[in-house]
Amino acid sequence: MAALTRTLNGPSWADRRVAALSLGSLGPAADTGALVKAAKDSSSFVREAVAIALGQIGGAKVVDALQMLTKDDVVQVREAASKALAGIKR
Repeated sequence: MAALTRTLNGPSWADRRVAALSLGSLGPAADTGALVKAAKDSSSFVREAVAIALGQIGGAKVVDALQMLTKDDVVQVREAASKALAGIKR
């Protein structure tokens, strides 16, 4: 998981996107703090992946970041965040 978290802070948006999706596939064991931080990434592709990943992780700790992403400038990010929020049981 440490390698994924490091990659999430790397220079390549494509690598950051893959790292976010990979962290999401780990479920509740994932580093949600790193994903929440990545919700402010400069790349909309990464932010969309973060929304998907946070939705896969679920739980109350991801709701604030997903709500923030529902207000993103990019429609794909907003849609991914909205879909993720709808799937989270609170």
